[in-house]
Amino acid sequence: MTMKYFKNMNTTRRDFLKGIGKGALTTAMMAAPFWARNVFAQTANKKVLFLYHPDGSFPDLWHPSGTETNFTLPAMTSPLESVKQHCVFVEGLEMVGSLGGHDGMGEILTADNDFSLDYFLGEQLGGGFPFKSIQLGVSSNRGAAPEKRMTILPGSVPVAANDDPNNAFETIFGSGGNSIERDRANSVLVTAREDLNALRTKLGTQEQAKLDEHENAILDVQARINDVSTEACDSSGWNPEGFGLIRPGGWPSFLDRDENFDVIAKLQMDIIVLAFKCGMTPVSSLTFSREVSPFKLPGFNSNHHQSSHHGGDQSGQDFQEFIAYKQYWCQQLAYLINSLAATPDTDGNSLLDNTLILMGSAMGDGNRHNQKNMPFVMAGGAGGALTTGRYLQYAEGTAHSKLLVSVANKMGVNIDSFGNTESGTGGLAGL
Repeated sequence: MTMKYFKNMNTTRRDFLKGIGKGALTTAMMAAPFWARNVFAQTANKKVLFLYHPDGSFPDLWHPSGTETNFTLPAMTSPLESVKQHCVFVEGLEMVGSLGGHDGMGEILTADNDFSLDYFLGEQLGGGFPFKSIQLGVSSNRGAAPEKRMTILPGSVPVAANDDPNNAFETIFGSGGNSIERDRANSVLVTAREDLNALRTKLGTQEQAKLDEHENAILDVQARINDVSTEACDSSGWNPEGFGLIRPGGWPSFLDRDENFDVIAKLQMDIIVLAFKCGMTPVSSLTFSREVSPFKLPGFNSNHHQSSHHGGDQSGQDFQEFIAYKQYWCQQLAYLINSLAATPDTDGNSLLDNTLILMGSAMGDGNRHNQKNMPFVMAGGAGGALTTGRYLQYAEGTAHSKLLVSVANKMGVNIDSFGNTESGTGGLAGL
């Protein structure tokens, strides 16, 4: 802002004083939208997070039993018992799409559309954020074919998630993006103060007092901007390499070594929580491994994919290990829920209160490769739009595209369809 701005206003002194807050202060905030959100937010922006776990489930041991508000979790989802008050368990949905089986990974957020819901919501909600959306993974690129991606750009272009927490952190925080926005905000506010001081000699005592109020408001904004940057969004202590990841040569790389999986998963989840906390993006996705997953937990006989083909023998080792793998993914979801719940947002609520999480997989029954009764779990408050602590049972074969519509609606994006509409339009009733 310059003095020329004020000269061109062509208003009376009364009009000018009435508009100072809209000129000097608001223009400064328009020049730094990221910091404006963090400083001024009376209500925080909504966030959405999509989680992916591979190779389906075993529906009878995934979905709860009981009523909408009085239900019991079975073996696979039992790690969510301590946080089920923050969750919504959805049963009865069938995947919409033509690929099927493991290739359905590319349809879980598209429903046969040529772009995915996370991309779409990033375009709708991400304006003014440093990143419209971010896509992270944990060993998700380990020999992954293009169709085994969750994020799809227009034209059915798959996007590989970033599996490297060091690179992800540097990309999101280390490039100076947030410090640049902070410096720009401070610079504009300094200019605003200079312009106000230049006008001081032209105003009477009463007007000068009013001017002082606005200058104090600008000083307060500067202090709060710097407070946000140095405290609420302090990332100086972040040191992923300090976790001692093994970096041997050969194949697989250190990012794909099973012994590093748990550490990398926690790092990626922590990066997402920090990105939400600092207002870097409203949309994120996290892909755990990939379809036909080679991931193997320590001490297990079979890798993830092998265990999913247990043949229905519930007493067999593969079946028991498949249960443990599914429990592992639910443990990751519980970790995220607790992390978001423990992190305050700009409106005084928690990040979890303002976030919608959707976790799913490409198949309902991984052994049979069918896409019925998909293993979807939702969590978080979505800014008050999602009532949690529920188990919702829909008619068998209900199109999962309706769930995608509901997610968009709860994020404040009003759409009536997403993807293939052969099974109808609209969202899920009662969600």
